[in-house]
Amino acid sequence: MKLVNFEEYMDDVILIRGKDYFDHGHIEQIKVINKNTYLIEVAGTQDYNVTVTIDETTGVIDSSCDCPYDWGDHCKHQVAAFLALRSELKAATDKSMMDESSTTEKETDLETIISKLRKDELIQIILNLSQEHEEIKKKLLFTYAPAQDEISSSKKLIREYINQAKQRGFIEWKDVNHAVLGAEMTLEKARGKMADRNTESAVRLSIAVLSVVVDMIQYCDDSSGIAGGVVEECLEIINEAASAGIDQLNDREQQKIFSTILKEAQSNRYEEWSDWSFSLLRTCIAFAGNVDLRAELANYLNRMLESVTDTSWGAEYDKKNIKLLQLELLEVYDTEEIVQQFINKNIEYTPFREMAIERLMEKGEFLEVVRLCEEGEEKDKEYLGLVHNWKRQRLQAFEALGDIEGQRELALYFLYNNQYSYYKKLKELYEPNKWNEVQKEILETFEKKIYPPPTYLEILKAEKMYDKLLEYCKGHLASIETLYPYLIESYFEEVNELFKTWLETAAEQASNRKEYKHVCKRIQLYKKACGNFHAHKLIIHLQQQYKKRPAFVDELGKL
Repeated sequence: MKLVNFEEYMDDVILIRGKDYFDHGHIEQIKVINKNTYLIEVAGTQDYNVTVTIDETTGVIDSSCDCPYDWGDHCKHQVAAFLALRSELKAATDKSMMDESSTTEKETDLETIISKLRKDELIQIILNLSQEHEEIKKKLLFTYAPAQDEISSSKKLIREYINQAKQRGFIEWKDVNHAVLGAEMTLEKARGKMADRNTESAVRLSIAVLSVVVDMIQYCDDSSGIAGGVVEECLEIINEAASAGIDQLNDREQQKIFSTILKEAQSNRYEEWSDWSFSLLRTCIAFAGNVDLRAELANYLNRMLESVTDTSWGAEYDKKNIKLLQLELLEVYDTEEIVQQFINKNIEYTPFREMAIERLMEKGEFLEVVRLCEEGEEKDKEYLGLVHNWKRQRLQAFEALGDIEGQRELALYFLYNNQYSYYKKLKELYEPNKWNEVQKEILETFEKKIYPPPTYLEILKAEKMYDKLLEYCKGHLASIETLYPYLIESYFEEVNELFKTWLETAAEQASNRKEYKHVCKRIQLYKKACGNFHAHKLIIHLQQQYKKRPAFVDELGKL
């Protein structure tokens, strides 16, 4: 049989299935094995390889597939491969003919050719291309669908790609890229609508994507974050379109778009993705210049708050976010006094406490800042990050108040929590004659620890306490690798001995070539620190000591 008419030799069912595979992009790639043999990779329940050998007239001499199908001479993967190979060879032939033609006459660009065609000729070309290429047909129908069919055709397109990527009801991570192609095409269209100031279409198209993709996430492996990224893009377009287009919309149009967004935010599909629902509600605030819409949004937020039960998972998180939305609404449309009262009323939530502190700092009410910070430290004592945050803000208040003792207490706290940046500040808070005693106490506190933190070493380096640094290296041999530059000038012999001891220990523990190479890398550092003479002596010593480890001796010889 020949590629040009191989369909005549195929079982009808296999032919239909193979054509469906080809039309839906299951051909991964075509590799040329030699002049007449091709390897075509076809994606199915897994990837399969089809080998096709043809003669000079594109007659199929031999073909095979490594799939398990054995009910006939040809499987659907071979049919898809024949179609792909035929298309590939035809394209190559057409290109060759064009190249030959270009040598005899000036090439005419496509736009010039199309501009000379009649309308009926153009229609026929488009229809022919659409018949031969399903993707072109989909794109044309999607792009030029009547406005009343825009959303339904978009959802159909989105679901088509999702269904193509779905295998046994699930989408593997490697197929998510394909699954969201329809969604990405729709979002491209939505951005075009937004650029044309067609706010309603931009929002409705984005919500069409959002509604389908959020549901899709329930049955796909989105470890790559691709589907989540599509959702974020939807939310971004909805917010941008609403914010930019609000001034061009009349009350009826505002009501329509507002209701569309609010309805989507209330969908049960966001039960496990509340942040996305909150994002939609935040966009609704843009419409709250309309008194009726503001009241509708405010009432809905109140109902949401009442519906959150303290026993539900994430109750505090949801309450906090609802209240933040209520605050945003107040900040735009109510007085400063009402906003401040609302912040004070919800001070138990971290964002509200932070806002209250920021406002008090601006007003110069530093004692009240201290009170709120101390209250926060007690409330959040189980959360070290939050405790640090409140202490940092309390330190700023003490600085503004000129409270030296308060600053000393907190700078010392941060220093003991391994934040070296506070050391210089603490030092500046003491007179020189008092500082020595404080410094001694700080160092003794660190030295009582089995593993003094990096801050301890930073203090020793800054104060040039190299004797203490040397003692530290004796107790922590591996540290000589990073600390030798501070010691080599005053303690060369000690550094040399510490390096040797460290390297001999490492050599003794090494048991394979990878570990031997690591030891040799350390010897290179030793050579840099103490010179070629000492390094060479150590290498000879190790070669003799470990001559029964030929791999180690071999690596040492490379030095």
